[in-house]
Amino acid sequence: APISGAVRAAFDAETGLTSLAGTLDISAGALSPVEGSAPQAFDAARAYFLYDPERQRLNFSEISVASDTLALTGSGHTDLADVQRGWPTAFVGQFRVDEVRLADDALFSEPVTVNDLTADMRLRLDPFTVDFGQITAPNDGEIVRARAHIEARSDGWSYGIDAETDAITTETVLAFWPLNEARGTRRWLTENVQSGHLREVAVALRKGAATKLTYALNFDIEDAQVRFLPAMPPVTNGFGRATLAEDRFTLVLNQGVLAVPGGGEIDGSGSVLTIPNVDTKPAVGVFDIKAQGAIGDM
Repeated sequence: APISGAVRAAFDAETGLTSLAGTLDISAGALSPVEGSAPQAFDAARAYFLYDPERQRLNFSEISVASDTLALTGSGHTDLADVQRGWPTAFVGQFRVDEVRLADDALFSEPVTVNDLTADMRLRLDPFTVDFGQITAPNDGEIVRARAHIEARSDGWSYGIDAETDAITTETVLAFWPLNEARGTRRWLTENVQSGHLREVAVALRKGAATKLTYALNFDIEDAQVRFLPAMPPVTNGFGRATLAEDRFTLVLNQGVLAVPGGGEIDGSGSVLTIPNVDTKPAVGVFDIKAQGAIGDM
């Protein structure tokens, strides 16, 4: 990738380098730190930095990256670490990302955006790995907490991501749910969870260089309106627990009622929806319906 920039330095006769400031502008190119790892293309990248030699710290007043599927802007600092023969082999830093925008048509129906994200990061050059010890992002008054590991190897890229939050809306979860993963479960949730709040949400993603993506998702659902079957009225005031693991999705209704038109209510507590394999096309759901109510309402 073509690189242009400007550097301004100051030296002292006794201590040597006293300050270093500069800009870097990188035109379209690709990141491929290890031979064999798939190049990660970008359209442009830019950084404004100031080096503090006493603290061995690079301060970035602005960092920006743009590609067909990603755009981000931020700032932060990184300390030079594990210096060997005068050259760092690792960088440890903290960054604030003002905005991240993901716009991959293969993953999302519409672009998704995250604002005011903060991250603690460690980058190692050999092997090329990036560890995010803590990532936080605001979410409708709550905080999403995450950690991640990314590694480039000769046989490809691998990564692992763990995230959790105390509460999140179903709309936000579905917006970030990749279109090509667990399609049957995603479609069922989109069409049948009409309202509700998700609590105690935890998700884990793992992708090896030569293995398919694996994932696990757990959440409580509260005050929900859920339609279990097309011919049935929706469950209201629903409380339950959902899990998605090893291609199996389970939704257990701990509490919920079905309003019968012109009649009373049916208690559906204890009902269970199971999709044994979310990767089958079409995905097949198994319903274990438990109902209590007046005979005339059944």
